[in-house]
Amino acid sequence: LVRKDGYINEYPLQFRKQDGTVIDTIITIVPLKNPDGSVKAFIGTVRDITERKRTEDHLQKSEERYRRIFDSIEDLYYQTDMDGLFTILSPSVYRLTGWTPEELVGKPATTLYAHPEKRKDLLAEIAALGHVWDYELLLIDKEGTSIPTSLSANQLIDPDGTHAGFAGVIRNISRRKQAEDALRVSEQRYRAVVEDQTEFICRFRPDGTHAFVNEAYCRYFGLNKEEIIGSRFRPAIHPDDDEPVRRFFESLTVQN
Repeated sequence: LVRKDGYINEYPLQFRKQDGTVIDTIITIVPLKNPDGSVKAFIGTVRDITERKRTEDHLQKSEERYRRIFDSIEDLYYQTDMDGLFTILSPSVYRLTGWTPEELVGKPATTLYAHPEKRKDLLAEIAALGHVWDYELLLIDKEGTSIPTSLSANQLIDPDGTHAGFAGVIRNISRRKQAEDALRVSEQRYRAVVEDQTEFICRFRPDGTHAFVNEAYCRYFGLNKEEIIGSRFRPAIHPDDDEPVRRFFESLTVQN
């Protein structure tokens, strides 16, 4: 530990105090030399770094927790500089795009855009609002396959108030888009069937407010949908049938 010239420079050492408490220190030793260059004594200084060491340990543990979270998140976290170049990418970028973080850092963010010109629209919205949430963006993976995604991003601001770039989270919404497409097709089929019916079809709440009517229903009563939907329209019922109809609706329950 001692250098050839007799010095020990900032060597970490633990001491035990009289009460048994262990403290972390840094010890430095320098030699006192005679005129002929021989060492006649040593001067040592001990600096208590217990608090600093505790702070460093907390920081290390915090960084380890952050790294575990960062490495395990399913969504893609990214940062870009003001030139639009990737500076940070979570490992999940590989699962989403087939690119590793190392392959993309330093490259333009538009590398992942299916339509690079769309980035201008995204930046304009962030500039206007300071952020975007659930912004739908079509990306491409390493093989060129399109990936529907949802992006939430905001501006990065330096301590002096200048813009440093952008940070955001990107989520793969392929399943969501598939479900939305399937629902849209189902609704189109449902409406096509209902609208083509010659029978009167309507849907209304317990208080009689109409939520849906088909064209046959409107044509018969000489009204358009805007006049019926949202209103408590009640078709005229023959007096002989009024009471049976009332009893019928009163008999309807969740079970019946």
